[in-house]
Amino acid sequence: MTKKIAFFVTALMFVATMSYAQCPMGQVEVSFEIITDTYGEEGFWQLDTMGNPCGVGTLLSGGNTAQLTCASGGTPLTSTAGNGYASNTTISVPFICLTQGGQYEIHYIDDYGDGGFVFRVKVNGYIINQFIGSGSTQTFTFVANEPPNYDIASSMHDNTTFLQKNYLLNGASMNFKLKAFNWGKQTINSMKLNYQVNGGAIVNNVITGLTLQNYSDTILTSTMPFSSTTNGNYTIKMWYSDFNGSNMDSLNSNDTTTKIVTVGNDIPNLMSNYIGYWVSDSVVVNSSNQVSTPVDIDFHPNLSLKEMWVLNKNTEAQGGSTVIVSNTATASQTTVYKEDANNWHFMSLPTAIAFSENENFATSPGVFDANHNGGTPFTGPALWTSDLTIYGGAASNNGDHLDMLHESPYSQGIAWENENVFWNFDGYNNDIVRYDFGGDHDPGNDDHSDGIIRRYADFTVSRDVNDIVPSHLVLDKNKKWLYIVDYGNKRVMRLDITTGTVGGTPSWGPHETVHEYKKVTGYDFDTVINTGLNKPCGIDIMDNTLIISDYATNEIIFYNISVLPATELYRVAIPNSNGIMGIKIGPDGYIYAVDNGNNRVVKVKPSTPNALNEVEEINTITISPNPTSNSININYGANVIIKKIIISDITGKVINAYPATNKLDVSQLASGQYFITVQTTQQQKVFKISKK
Repeated sequence: MTKKIAFFVTALMFVATMSYAQCPMGQVEVSFEIITDTYGEEGFWQLDTMGNPCGVGTLLSGGNTAQLTCASGGTPLTSTAGNGYASNTTISVPFICLTQGGQYEIHYIDDYGDGGFVFRVKVNGYIINQFIGSGSTQTFTFVANEPPNYDIASSMHDNTTFLQKNYLLNGASMNFKLKAFNWGKQTINSMKLNYQVNGGAIVNNVITGLTLQNYSDTILTSTMPFSSTTNGNYTIKMWYSDFNGSNMDSLNSNDTTTKIVTVGNDIPNLMSNYIGYWVSDSVVVNSSNQVSTPVDIDFHPNLSLKEMWVLNKNTEAQGGSTVIVSNTATASQTTVYKEDANNWHFMSLPTAIAFSENENFATSPGVFDANHNGGTPFTGPALWTSDLTIYGGAASNNGDHLDMLHESPYSQGIAWENENVFWNFDGYNNDIVRYDFGGDHDPGNDDHSDGIIRRYADFTVSRDVNDIVPSHLVLDKNKKWLYIVDYGNKRVMRLDITTGTVGGTPSWGPHETVHEYKKVTGYDFDTVINTGLNKPCGIDIMDNTLIISDYATNEIIFYNISVLPATELYRVAIPNSNGIMGIKIGPDGYIYAVDNGNNRVVKVKPSTPNALNEVEEINTITISPNPTSNSININYGANVIIKKIIISDITGKVINAYPATNKLDVSQLASGQYFITVQTTQQQKVFKISKK
């Protein structure tokens, strides 16, 4: 069967207290809501007293009982059409009277082996639990009791919290966010959000104005921020208390969330150190570390880890993979290779990777259809956790991705905005798409109902039609400009993400049910660079300096973007490289670059002059006359060793290069402005000339 991605709608609800006279004394009404995925006919379930195996002492059953049995898990049938439940439907299973306080099990079987059903268990009308099916065969256990009056958990599923950034810049402040999920019977109107740092004083944040009903949740933010001027790790303990006044939680086991926040320094701005200097490159990782057709890199948001993630493209049959480099470019560097169990779908021919501050990351699959069946396009960015105990560890058909939305065939670059929000280059529709995954659906599941997708198409972009060189993105998080490498048009665009009007439904898609799918019009955008690029690919930003990698020339080009169009500052060529793709300014402030053709990642550093007199001697280089008609004289001191002289046009395109000489013939050049670059052993000096 073709791999499938399923979805379901999980609306939160509240059921009022009522009398249940249908069951005898000592028993309670137990009922179920079952939400099917896109393949409802593949599911089968049974309710049994705890301890009974599937098929023994069955109390209730449902789904495809005509074709499936307890032994059917992971054994796909040739055809299940017309049997079992309808797809993407909520089924209400009539109540059964069970012993109050008794323990029971739901045995869930999926013949394809990827799960997808959701089971909500109600006792006397209150939802007491929700189970999300995955894999071939699962058993869910519950106790037939009404929930307590007050039971607020920090998570819906007891194993995740609402993730936020875990790295804080020294001296900055942050407000903690925490999910509050009401498992209790009483509606919550007020409560306290408490936190404690390294076991110190408890900070209370009183939250009012709530209407948090049974089986509903909300994200709450502390009103008293945390900050520190001392670098290091801080253990943050968070919990809720004092519900509707002074009522306390009846179940303490799911109350507390603990997280580690690291306080550290920002990335230093070393961009000016590159201007006017040669560069040296050192190999960080290569094929011996399982780097294979790399396309992009990003660094873990906890800068103290110095952790670089390399994204391997591999082949469509293989699916992409990652190499995680810890303590990058240090003596204690280590690497680990990871790939998802279903990278063939969720990470198919990936083109780009981007981390969020909550330590999730997203990738862009560069295929038309991640199902690989030649039919309707069904692919888009995927969301992952960087937790290596989860990522790359599952062996189920749905792998361990956290989420995936499917409205961008031939996805190109990806850039993070906030929380689980990412921007994507749609290489099929030639536009930019904003993806808000919302809350993730937990590893290997498939609930996409809270996704918000917005399509920006006031200007068009164009990918590499040969699908070799990806177009990458970067977001200036301070100024809220999204910078876009537009490979097909040999330019760089930018989009003001704070502007635009959310309007009607796009003419293309959607291919699944999501919370919102809209187009945005009337936003502000500019052309940043439209000359001097051959095969642009990678992009990164530091303050007012934008850097672009050119796959064709193996150069990194520096631009001043404080004015538009951007002004080219300098170009550095990466020695012995063969197709530079993704680039990233690392935690140490230096540039790291993907050398695709050589299956490696290199660290690019400006060379430092050996002595002060070398700096002084390069200042002895002069040219004359300027303006000129026929020739240029190169004048320099006796201790200067010239290696090469380059003539470029005003866009930075190289016209000619010469060995060491003291005179250039420029009589054949057309009238206009040019650059003369004089390169010495470790430095270079650039002159702007006018040709009459």
